[in-house]
Amino acid sequence: MKLPTIPKSALWVLVLRLVILVIVLVCSVLIWWSISRRLLPAGRQLHDKAAVMSRLENEVQQLEMNWNIAEAEQTESRFQQAKATLITGPEMLAKWQKDNERRARAQALVLLPPTEARKSRPFPGARQGLGLLLVAMDLRPLETGRATNSPYRCLLEFTRLLQDSGKRFDLTELSANGSSNSLQQARLVLHLWTAENLQP
Repeated sequence: MKLPTIPKSALWVLVLRLVILVIVLVCSVLIWWSISRRLLPAGRQLHDKAAVMSRLENEVQQLEMNWNIAEAEQTESRFQQAKATLITGPEMLAKWQKDNERRARAQALVLLPPTEARKSRPFPGARQGLGLLLVAMDLRPLETGRATNSPYRCLLEFTRLLQDSGKRFDLTELSANGSSNSLQQARLVLHLWTAENLQP
């Protein structure tokens, strides 16, 4: 018995239907993967961020409703105290330098002239017009030693007195030359906080 032969056109139709079926299956899998692996997690993430934003908005509203006048006055007071620690003009800078000479003499040290002060530069990121003025001070012990402490201890005491001066600065360098118990010369480099761009 002879098997019937399938015409070529019918075979092509069958192959074409199989290819279309495979394409439909691949597309269905791709759509399922996109929805389950991409769309749903993105939706959950968006929902979580919306919940966080809502919570933060509620906190801001609570803070605005609970604004305390006493806290505002305290903040203003601290702001004014912080402003008082800034050097605001050349006269204040000259007075601060004269006070430093007096502090140095009190510690049996001599502040060598001139105290070097470079043009102040704006403080990075400041909104209130703050500046940093680079100030370098050279010191040496008095020739007639009337100090009971070692010169190094006098130098450390001088830096403490500078700190207590009420003006804000950052000590960026402290170098001392001398032997084990004698100081020949010391150099302090400070960044003095100023209001606006102060010209020394």
